Amino acid sequence: MKKFLIISSFILLAVLNSFGQNKFKNENVSWSIFEWADPSEKDVMLITSKLDTLDYFFRWQLDTGSPYTYIEGGTFKKFTTKYPYLLDKIKRIDTAYNGNWYKIFTPPFIFDNSILPNVILKNDKIGGDFPQDYLDKYKGFSIGTIGVDIFKDKVLVLDFKNKKIGYCDSLSKQFYEQKINSSPFQFYKNRIILPVQIGSEKLNFMYDCGASMFTLNVTPKVSTSFAPKKLTDTLYNINNGESGNVYNALGGKTNKAVKIAGKTYKDMVIYLEKGESEIFDEAKVAGAIGNKLFLDHTVIIDFKTKRFSVID
Repeated sequence: MKKFLIISSFILLAVLNSFGQNKFKNENVSWSIFEWADPSEKDVMLITSKLDTLDYFFRWQLDTGSPYTYIEGGTFKKFTTKYPYLLDKIKRIDTAYNGNWYKIFTPPFIFDNSILPNVILKNDKIGGDFPQDYLDKYKGFSIGTIGVDIFKDKVLVLDFKNKKIGYCDSLSKQFYEQKINSSPFQFYKNRIILPVQIGSEKLNFMYDCGASMFTLNVTPKVSTSFAPKKLTDTLYNINNGESGNVYNALGGKTNKAVKIAGKTYKDMVIYLEKGESEIFDEAKVAGAIGNKLFLDHTVIIDFKTKRFSVID
């Protein structure tokens, strides 16, 4: 059985690479598969890993809204309680803390393609909010977040149609000579800031693939000129990453044309944030762009050239 699983994994990886070669056949891109936490909603992008010989699946969320890559210390503690030898796989870099955050050498999680750097952050206050006996009942657990910090000198490729994540050191000049819709972006404190035009108004938005179900979500104070006249749509049980509060996001169609990365959208549904956002204020953005606009496309985020591209 083990031999069959190993062979199946190699076949799966070969298929993944053949898909990537259709668009990136002359590019040296490393591919990994991702799954949606809820396939019907296409909400959270998860990459699965294993650890040692444990019979569990450890899932990492890819989140371009997160400036850092980190492990959920609260969840990992559940496993070290059950398997104390795992404590030897957590080694701190130093004794310095930044709030509840500190650096560790990355434990030897196993992926289809290695994606984690040698050093990540750990926060013992995140995760683990479930009973200890869940480890006897379930096999899959969220263990951490992959943020944009590990890609900031690379190119990140999000192929939504084929559920693949790719990365490479660079893409060729010939690749960018294809038909591609592109836009420059700013990289502010490990956050991707894109220019967006709504009607005649030019604003900046943060690209957050963790906000998958949104087209655009905006704060009340900046949306007065293009806010929906009528709220006709609701996204239920949205988790606010800043406050931790859960709320229902209300939205409706704007009567302004919206231009993002060379593409124009009409009658776009825009969602309203429930209150203001310190993160948005600090980054001087009007809100966030989610994945909903790109689910039939491939997004390329070139951190070297600061270019955000969308291809069919």
